[in-house]
Amino acid sequence: MSISSVSESDDILDYNITESLANTPEYTNNPADENTSSKKSGVTYLQSSKFKLGTNISSKGKKLLPDMLNAFVLWRITVSVGLLAVHRFWSHRAFKAKLPLQIFMCIISFALGQGSIFTWARDHRVHHKYVDTTADPYNINRGFFFAHIGWLMCRKHPDVIESGKKLPTDDLKADPIVRFNRKYYFPMWALFCFILPTIIPIYFWEEKWVDAFFVAGVLKYFLQLHSTFCINSVAHKFGYRPFDKKIEAKESFFTEAVQPGEGSHNYHHVFPRDYRTKEHAFTFNSSRVFIEFMAAIGQAYDLKWTSDELIKARKLKAANDNKMKEDEAFLCKEWSQ
Repeated sequence: MSISSVSESDDILDYNITESLANTPEYTNNPADENTSSKKSGVTYLQSSKFKLGTNISSKGKKLLPDMLNAFVLWRITVSVGLLAVHRFWSHRAFKAKLPLQIFMCIISFALGQGSIFTWARDHRVHHKYVDTTADPYNINRGFFFAHIGWLMCRKHPDVIESGKKLPTDDLKADPIVRFNRKYYFPMWALFCFILPTIIPIYFWEEKWVDAFFVAGVLKYFLQLHSTFCINSVAHKFGYRPFDKKIEAKESFFTEAVQPGEGSHNYHHVFPRDYRTKEHAFTFNSSRVFIEFMAAIGQAYDLKWTSDELIKARKLKAANDNKMKEDEAFLCKEWSQ
């Protein structure tokens, strides 16, 4: 009895296995079933692909906002502090700074990525001394593109080189911070301008290193360069001149928008040692705010500014000079007729 029942159960088991195998797509010989199976697998693949694509887009969208915010914040801090360092402190000596502040400004100048402090300050002093001449490193009379970025794409004019040798730079050569910056500029530039900004999104929100590099490094650097270059090009081409009609430097609303505190360029060329770099205080000036905050905590001192009386006198003189030119032009026109 036991042997007979075992054999019957084995037959039933074999039948069930055979029937189940026959019903699977792998063991069927019906072409219609094969097509149906392939269509189902194709639909399943497309659905999974769409899900993965949507997930990737969603994840990238979530990381794009902090990436752009990180680049924007680093751009504004770097340009505001970096420019006041190489421009107002080392080029014009518009204020004095204690050693901790000097070290901090030196680090930010590496991140700024516009050459060593010595080279930047020397060329800028030449620019102010020989503005709008062949000795001007970024002479606007050679064209808008040249003043913006073209001057970096060609050799310096011989007059620029000779003028740079004549101007006094002893204070820069004697400064140990400037010497360190000049000696180690390129490796420090790579570190503070590209490597460290790239690490921030990788570490804090697990961004891919390629995306982090091109947003926090390349895009930020692009904004740093061109927002600064607008001072040499836009602020020398478009605007008005209330303080000196004889030079091309102008009061530029656009430059003020992309680089707060640097748009009053006609004022700056007339009063280069004024740490405020502009007449009015009602518009935001990030560099001025930083300098005054450093002065409040004792890191900056001996801030230099221009008196209101001198500013008014200069504007009146410029207006009178302009009126005299208009009168001369009118008289010449009358005589010619």
